[in-house]
Amino acid sequence: MKAAIQTSARPARRASMRRRGIAFAAAALVLAGAAPEAAAQRTGTRMGRNAMNTQRDAYTLLGIIGECLAQRRPELVRRWLNMLPGSREELALLDAQEGDFDVCASDDQFILGGGRELLYTPRRLRVPAALATVRRSIGRAPERSPLPADSDPWFVPALNALPSGSTIDRGSLLAQEFGHCVAVTDWANARALLAAREGSSQEGGAFEALRPVLAGCVPQGLRLEITPKALREYLAEPFYHVMTAAPGAGRG
Repeated sequence: MKAAIQTSARPARRASMRRRGIAFAAAALVLAGAAPEAAAQRTGTRMGRNAMNTQRDAYTLLGIIGECLAQRRPELVRRWLNMLPGSREELALLDAQEGDFDVCASDDQFILGGGRELLYTPRRLRVPAALATVRRSIGRAPERSPLPADSDPWFVPALNALPSGSTIDRGSLLAQEFGHCVAVTDWANARALLAAREGSSQEGGAFEALRPVLAGCVPQGLRLEITPKALREYLAEPFYHVMTAAPGAGRG
């Protein structure tokens, strides 16, 4: 089940972000939604574990680590998600937590083997950690979006305050801009998709309901094929930030 989406222009409300000087390459959104790599480029911590060099194994192990972190270290995940992706602060935080990643990788659900190391980037692990955090608190998410449909994504103030030349992951921010737009435009169905079991009829219904929203949120000139799984990953962190914008909601 895929939604093929192409746009030639952004909605008018998104022009305000362009005036703030957020310049993204369109191809970056494709990268942000791509499968995690079993041998990804090292930009941060390296987890010295053996894993089968397959896309499915990488997804499985990163999902296990994300769920483990959300359960064992929720305060760490909250700190992480409040940092700009790709920033020096994010990298320093993750480098200091390598022991926790190793503990979380030693899970009975996944048998490590194959004589290969799993290398990962912060981008690849941030999405599973955000998704696990959202799913653990989705029952406490408000029924309506705490933010209006014309609101900016959470990262805009922090991005505007960055000194010139600072390092950030602009591809991840582009993905989050898309996910934020979908979430605040159709909160109820975004919530339903994130809460649904993968492959369930509830997932299919929520995905179909979100289709009309997607084209208006995709950056100009970009064509995407979005599956329910990919859309869930685009929504995870933006939904978390919108959810926690409501006093007392969603943290835990």
